[in-house]
Amino acid sequence: MPAEEAEAAVEAASLTAALEAKRRGQPPNPSPPPLRTLGGADVSTEVAMLERVARCYRRSPIVRAVLARPKHPDGAESDPVMGMVGRP
Repeated sequence: MPAEEAEAAVEAASLTAALEAKRRGQPPNPSPPPLRTLGGADVSTEVAMLERVARCYRRSPIVRAVLARPKHPDGAESDPVMGMVGRP
């Protein structure tokens, strides 16, 4: 997987995990991972990155795996995204 596609997949999976946690009523992560700067130096490259994130959000097997992962009985979560794709 090319680096730009991997970054988009990680971003989409992170958004998916956050939305799923909110849907389940979990409180926000008290120590979220640092924000990453995605995109480019101009509007067209930024739009291209956002389109990749949107495509991954809809179609990526990584995103589907985040949604399918087992839930811990106590509501605790590991870092599902970084556990699957590794740390940058």
